[in-house]
Amino acid sequence: MPNQELSVIDMTVQCYSKEFMMAKCDPRKGVYLISARIYRGKVSPKEVNKTKETIQKLKSVKEVCWSNIKYKCGISLKQPIYIENGDKAVCMVANHTAIN
Repeated sequence: MPNQELSVIDMTVQCYSKEFMMAKCDPRKGVYLISARIYRGKVSPKEVNKTKETIQKLKSVKEVCWSNIKYKCGISLKQPIYIENGDKAVCMVANHTAIN
């Protein structure tokens, strides 16, 4: 989405959507074992903490129930350099049962 400012929550929701995945799988057909999200740029820890409730409310995102650690987050205050007119970005690496 060029030249459009996204909120931290919007970027995080996009991480969990099928259209933005680099693996050929349907995330609705399995559960996330763990995910790691790395935020970069003008992102506050308060905004990142708000994403937890948002992701848990999404019916399309299913996480394992037997683990306390469902995700890890990191924040780098350096702005992304390859995004035109962008001041923040997110990258997610996840382990999902739909990935063979």
